[in-house]
Amino acid sequence: MIFCRRLNHRAACWLVGVLLVLPGNFNLRFQDPKPSPPELTQKIANALINGHTHDVVVFDLCGPRARLSALGQDFADSLSKSLRNDFPGLSVRDRDAVQTAIEQNHLAPAVICNKQAAQWLASQLHVDSFLVGFLTDANNQLSIGVQAVRVGNGNVISEFTATAPLSNEMKARLDTVVGPKHEIDSYHLVQQKGSAPKCVYCASPRYSSDAADAQIEGTVVLSALIGLDGRARDISVKKSMPLGLTGEAIQALKSWIFAPGKSADGKKLEVEIPIEVTFKHYK
Repeated sequence: MIFCRRLNHRAACWLVGVLLVLPGNFNLRFQDPKPSPPELTQKIANALINGHTHDVVVFDLCGPRARLSALGQDFADSLSKSLRNDFPGLSVRDRDAVQTAIEQNHLAPAVICNKQAAQWLASQLHVDSFLVGFLTDANNQLSIGVQAVRVGNGNVISEFTATAPLSNEMKARLDTVVGPKHEIDSYHLVQQKGSAPKCVYCASPRYSSDAADAQIEGTVVLSALIGLDGRARDISVKKSMPLGLTGEAIQALKSWIFAPGKSADGKKLEVEIPIEVTFKHYK
């Protein structure tokens, strides 16, 4: 059974229903009003169970252009509900728990478009696998890709692809961007003769044990809105690092304190800024 999050988006959800019943690498068609058994969902479920990963969370499908859309949420909602209701061998984390974890960690919803960040967030939800996906559109065609990923090592368990004609309603949902919109960023603030936020308490990030053993060095680049209270929120990832360092960078940023940005006349402002968190192995 296919579920729709909102009744006024039946067409988008019905597309998900057709997606979930066909095998990978296919062209979706809308001729049969009674879809066959959910073969694709079965393939995903089998891949998770055979990979000995029974606890799973489904993240919103991203894209195009590394952003979240209402259509990506529709796909994720339907896939999550189908896995939870049709496959009792899987424990599927409630989608509301994802939103709660994002809010508690001061993240932007689109942070899950970065695989390393999605892996870290899945670990916060105490699951052993997660599903991520990507949507792209070209020539009135929608391309869909879904990956099942192991939380512990980030390895892809299995992946699936599909294409479908892009209807006007689907395109409207795809064009509906989900997430915060920031009016001021550091570049435009400086152009306006204001001052960007400055970190006044910047605790060093912790090395993950795996990264320390591998002696990996480098920089995670984040973006965040610095509020009037000097704290970062709506954190997203612009450049990640492996072996848990992306998550450690996010954890460190959550503890940092900034002097807020100011306009040219000295008024405090909420400003979006890029933030570099550097990891250096000291021998």
